[in-house]
Amino acid sequence: SSVDWQGVAFRSNLLGWAVGSGGAVVRTTSGGASWTRQPSGTTAQLTAVKALSDTEVWAVGVMGTAIATSDGGDTWRDVSPTIEASVLLFGLHVFDGNTGLAVGSLGRAYRTTDGGDSWSLTPT
Repeated sequence: SSVDWQGVAFRSNLLGWAVGSGGAVVRTTSGGASWTRQPSGTTAQLTAVKALSDTEVWAVGVMGTAIATSDGGDTWRDVSPTIEASVLLFGLHVFDGNTGLAVGSLGRAYRTTDGGDSWSLTPT
């Protein structure tokens, strides 16, 4: 099936991830010449991805969805903030394995300092 790709992040000229509609996540180790599908655990459209290391990657999307992996994408865990389903998360920056900021619709920004276990609404 066709995927509308929304975000891409590379750790090097070879290693990267892309995210898109239907919860699609793919990984490349060939600079984009070939891609391997990964099980994201969500069907929500993913809009942005950030690779912190070769193994730690986070992604966000619609309905306040946030997912993260610590094994390069073999398994993903739900780290979504508890927010209204109408909030679309469009951007993400993760400073380290614990601290991150997700921004989205309705002027919302959410911050985590515990690896996505909890999020707080941050004034913008």
